[in-house]
Amino acid sequence: MRIQSFTATLLTSSLFVSAGAFAQDHQDDGHHQAHDQHHGDSHHASGEHHGPEPQDFLFLVSEAYHRSQGEFQTSFSFENDDFDADGWQSVFRTEYGITDNIEFTAELPWKDTGHDTGFGDMKFALAVGLTHESDDTPAIALAFEAIAPTGDATHDLGHDVWGFGLGLHASKHLGENVVFHAAIGQEELDNALVHGHHYDITETYAGAGFVAEFSDGFSGSFEYLWESEEESDSHGVHTARQGRIALGAIFETDSGIEFGVSTLIGVSDHAPDNGLRVKIQRSW
Repeated sequence: MRIQSFTATLLTSSLFVSAGAFAQDHQDDGHHQAHDQHHGDSHHASGEHHGPEPQDFLFLVSEAYHRSQGEFQTSFSFENDDFDADGWQSVFRTEYGITDNIEFTAELPWKDTGHDTGFGDMKFALAVGLTHESDDTPAIALAFEAIAPTGDATHDLGHDVWGFGLGLHASKHLGENVVFHAAIGQEELDNALVHGHHYDITETYAGAGFVAEFSDGFSGSFEYLWESEEESDSHGVHTARQGRIALGAIFETDSGIEFGVSTLIGVSDHAPDNGLRVKIQRSW
């Protein structure tokens, strides 16, 4: 499968990144030890929050920060990615820190296709932290994904097959109030059912974005995501590529609840012209 070569590339890159970060951390250990003790909690990939800093509140791009061991984060989002088409979906997502370095994620979508409504395919992920963030090194995580055929494919709510994916995510503070995120990945579904026909589907994505805190309780975000979907069968291969921008406003209450709204703007021929995402999340 194509994802095998993609997996090998990602794993090789991850090993080189981890080895380099490990060597750098040990080389600079004496210099940064006191600094890390003071700043490490907010810069490590544990996902801990210190004050109103929604550093991991994103609409399109995945991040590398993790929940600490025993910590939960749940979110609920409403997504209408194309105002010119029928349909929308809402997604319930929960993340749990198995250890300070391993995080489990589950997503359950509820879809309205314009003709039918129901649960879509669930997605599960296990993210492993490869590096902790420091002054010179971003937080980097490798995510192993599985897609379960829980949606009714005969009504275009799912694909009727298991799918698998792999993603590499990075996050880095560029200052006290600005965080940069980047992600690449690929998902593959073999013999998936789409509009009554079976296809082998390969989805590849790459994206990056910033979250900037402007004041206590208010932040803004800018994200760009490029996606390529390849559908192949005995008649040939069809590929669709699209790019989208998300401009978001994020608010955090004193109780730690975060709320955000983002407008989506298509910047390629196959992308929808505009859309909207609304999201609320809470960590504890």
